[in-house]
Amino acid sequence: VAASASVASASVAEDAVALNGATVAREALAEAMTREAEQPVIVSLQDGVTAQRLTDLLVVLRGVPGLQITLLGQG
Repeated sequence: VAASASVASASVAEDAVALNGATVAREALAEAMTREAEQPVIVSLQDGVTAQRLTDLLVVLRGVPGLQITLLGQG
């Protein structure tokens, strides 16, 4: 029986990134995400997040094998 992966939650604000509620430096985010082989990640955007900030985050996450990213926007 395969173990199910836990879902990680990343919240992106104008000046910070939080992973499962804890502030994480963008440079340390990839290391924090490599704990599970195939991990779903829900990314939510806060007010004031620029397209460049989101792009920077997605570039970091893209470098982590096995992540299944879902992006939640404001609408």
